[in-house]
Amino acid sequence: MSDIQPVYITTNGQAKRYSGDFQTLSEYERPWQWVLKDAYGLADVRCACRGPGPKRLAVKHYEGSGAFALAKFALSGHEHAADCQYYSSSDGLGGTGGSSAGVLDVQADGSVRIRLEIGMTVREGIEPDCASAPADRPDRPGSTRQSAIKLAGLLHYLWDAATTQSVAPVLDWKT
Repeated sequence: MSDIQPVYITTNGQAKRYSGDFQTLSEYERPWQWVLKDAYGLADVRCACRGPGPKRLAVKHYEGSGAFALAKFALSGHEHAADCQYYSSSDGLGGTGGSSAGVLDVQADGSVRIRLEIGMTVREGIEPDCASAPADRPDRPGSTRQSAIKLAGLLHYLWDAATTQSVAPVLDWKT
């Protein structure tokens, strides 16, 4: 079960702490929405849970409802404590072979470039060989192998990104 952890919102060098009750109780719903609206795109927001790492959060705006909410940054779920609502154990574990270096690259604009294990384009005149996965192919002499994510890892990542309303990835289809 996850708990609503306090958050720190820093604007103009001043940090304010907002309790879990302030974030969830109906009597504070309007003031909490005002705080999030003021922080949207301007503030540094951090989770106050006991997990390791910076635990950055993003303020999201939902056009249809006009509501604001918090979401964890992509690939940061492992930074939160296990009892935190933003915790996710799948970050870096879903089919990347335990390491995401060169596989999941967070870009400066917040998007994520993903290197897949298999190609996503069909070349005319070439019959796909389903029997041998790219990992089964021998390396060419003098070539270097680059890490890539398996389809199961891609699904884990996309599921995590969709359920946390995090940044949509930009996919790199090269193998």
